Amino acid sequence: MRRVDVLVTTPKYIDVVTQSATKITTTTKKSSLNFGPRLHHPNQSDIIRPDLCKKDTRIDAITTIDGKIYLFTGFYVFQLDERTGEVVPDWPKRLEYVFQGLEPHVDAAFTRSNGKTYILKGGKYWRLSGFKVDSGYPKALSKHFPGIPDYIDSGFVHPINEQIYLTKGNNYWRFDPVAKGRPHVQSFYPLSISLWQVDSTSIDAAFVSSTGSAYFFKGDRYWKFDTKEFKVLSANPPYPRESKDYWFGCTTNKKSEPRIPAPSVTR
Repeated sequence: MRRVDVLVTTPKYIDVVTQSATKITTTTKKSSLNFGPRLHHPNQSDIIRPDLCKKDTRIDAITTIDGKIYLFTGFYVFQLDERTGEVVPDWPKRLEYVFQGLEPHVDAAFTRSNGKTYILKGGKYWRLSGFKVDSGYPKALSKHFPGIPDYIDSGFVHPINEQIYLTKGNNYWRFDPVAKGRPHVQSFYPLSISLWQVDSTSIDAAFVSSTGSAYFFKGDRYWKFDTKEFKVLSANPPYPRESKDYWFGCTTNKKSEPRIPAPSVTR
């Protein structure tokens, strides 16, 4: 059985061309929600400012807010220059100084075209207006994102049709935020990220740049994703590439190439 998952009415924008009828299963962590004050006792790694040029630094989430790129890792948040991919001077900053009310070590983040940013962690999520948490948050993920499991790895909003794509392990779900008279998540999800030509068992973080391209990060590598053709971009050198060679302002093996928004950008 073949299934076609169409992104928009124009035939050009196609998500997944083929998916077998084999059932895909996923394991969801069980957790009890507690929306009251939470005490977090930082360990030594939480106190030390993270270095994005080191292989053992994990990226928790990336999103854009007010046209700027923000990268979350542990207790810290970085601002990145979209043209150069480098860390903006005077960053990182402690998470609680920039986003008061958020917990550290978030799972995923994405921002919709209406300017609202969503931060996911475990079985709950926060909605932000700019850098301020909206009143009444966090809320239960299962109540407001039905069909989406807890402990999501990454998320991004498609720049054309506003569909929200969320990944966990090697699976992904498409969430329709404006679904009327039908499920927000269609019954054939989850599907495998291998359909996106991402040769990885999971994605740590994802975001969509101002050009409409998506970037997926996993460990010390990244992929550039064509959101129109719905596959990893073909380039030389091929993806995935070493993040430290093209991002964060790392000095080791720093590559020089055209930057956003030049049409020939290949980062």
